[in-house]
Amino acid sequence: MDISEVTKFLKQKKLSPTSIPNSDQLAYSGNLTVGGQIIPIKLVFKSKYPVDFPDLYIRGWKTSSDLQQQLGIVNINSDGKLCYIDPSGIWWDSSRTLEFLQAVLERSEGLLLKKLQDYSDEELFIQDFGAYWNGTRILSRIKLTHYDYYNVIVSDDIKWIKSSGEQNRSTFFSLRIEHLPIPKNYKNWPPTNLKELIDWLGKNRSTYKDWISKLADTVKARTKGKKNDKPLTLGSIFILDNPISNDLFAPPVFAATFTIDVRLRHALLGGRTKYISSMSAGIKLNRYVIERADPDFIYGRNMPDHKSPLADKKITVIGAGAIGGFLCSQLANLGAGSGKRGELLIIDHDILKPENIGRHYLGLEYVNKLKADALSVAVSKNHPDLNIAPICKPFELIIQELKGSSIIINATGMQTVGVALEEILKRTMPVTILHAWIEGQGAGARTLLNDRQGFACFRCIWNDDDSGNYHSAHPMLQPDTDISLTPAACHESYYAYPVMAAVKTATLAADVIIDYFTETPEPRLRNLVIRKDQCLDPLPDTNPQKSATCPVCL
Repeated sequence: MDISEVTKFLKQKKLSPTSIPNSDQLAYSGNLTVGGQIIPIKLVFKSKYPVDFPDLYIRGWKTSSDLQQQLGIVNINSDGKLCYIDPSGIWWDSSRTLEFLQAVLERSEGLLLKKLQDYSDEELFIQDFGAYWNGTRILSRIKLTHYDYYNVIVSDDIKWIKSSGEQNRSTFFSLRIEHLPIPKNYKNWPPTNLKELIDWLGKNRSTYKDWISKLADTVKARTKGKKNDKPLTLGSIFILDNPISNDLFAPPVFAATFTIDVRLRHALLGGRTKYISSMSAGIKLNRYVIERADPDFIYGRNMPDHKSPLADKKITVIGAGAIGGFLCSQLANLGAGSGKRGELLIIDHDILKPENIGRHYLGLEYVNKLKADALSVAVSKNHPDLNIAPICKPFELIIQELKGSSIIINATGMQTVGVALEEILKRTMPVTILHAWIEGQGAGARTLLNDRQGFACFRCIWNDDDSGNYHSAHPMLQPDTDISLTPAACHESYYAYPVMAAVKTATLAADVIIDYFTETPEPRLRNLVIRKDQCLDPLPDTNPQKSATCPVCL
């Protein structure tokens, strides 16, 4: 939409164009009349082309204690920005800009009217507390146990909060706040020194007493057996009691660090806490926002119920080549190897060579390294919390290592391995097997799930003729499709398929694995067409029946 139409529309609403020095933003200033009261506002688009929701600011917010007192701080940040919508839940339609602008103004007026009527939503304040706390630094927490942190340290390398295993001897101590005081305005908020923090906590007497007690206990624990004539740096973690907490949206957690001087240290050690607030005015406060980085949260975001179906499962992948490399990466993203009993086991005895790089998850730094070892290292870099273990031997030599597997994936793409797995495991351990392979030169991707429910095994879907040739009992490719190998020296011939075929095969396999663990295994033979000109049409997914002549199933 032409910007002149937007300007014309907003002028009718008493909002005039306003320049923002050294900026490409587009702004309009004016007033909203809400409940008979005039509220000065500024509407700001992020660019000169309105392609997203504009920000709405209350002008003069920082300096107007009257406005802050009247409207409160819920839904309004320290810069006066009004949070009138969650843009992640709705998208801006630039083809209907004027209609959306009208809705923005109406929604903002309605919210401001509620605030003038002394509307205060503690639940919303807790949910969005990070924005009000305005932490200058970010930490990530990897564990949340009963909403408490009594044993925590901060790791300097990745800045994750971890359990220290030492009661009350860490830099941080924790406090759960059941009733959060809501500041009436931004005077002394967010707190910049220890006194302002203590005064805010003091609005709830029980919270204040608990915090002072834990502060004194931590000082005593850190001082025990040491001289107490030096400043002491401490941190406080606050866990907010949130009525809408669940597995995904755990209570908000924030933190602050500060260095107490010798005088305050002695007062705490001597139990003289009456004048703690006045003694803390000159002590600078560093505020932290603490974001969730625990496995339940990270991997739960993949699923509608916020729980990874791969947690606490032993997932075994045989083959760390093109398919296996991308599959292990996806499985890690989905939470394979998480939980107390979780494990992602990668089996391959081959070495990564330069010719593999063009269609492999691994890069040049891993050339001439064992694929299973290298893949375990590479995936663990992004997922240090997962239990990922490599075995660099042929699978037939380590059958006992497969025990306890929740599922075994044949990602080698090789018929030989597929048949051998079915034959060996039928005799030793009837575990679920998933086979994933590429058809022809990247014409399609296929998977077969043998979950021991009376359907076909991998050998069942291959027919052999009198000449010793094998043909698919469920063909995917058209009869004239070229499936010849590209010759190479020293028995290193290969199928010339593009990397997309490996990625899509891995993705198809990951889909099947998730479906299996969410009790929707059908259809067990699945197809993903990549080259329509080379594949049969139609090509339905199916539950293939056992073959009466299969030597494995006899």
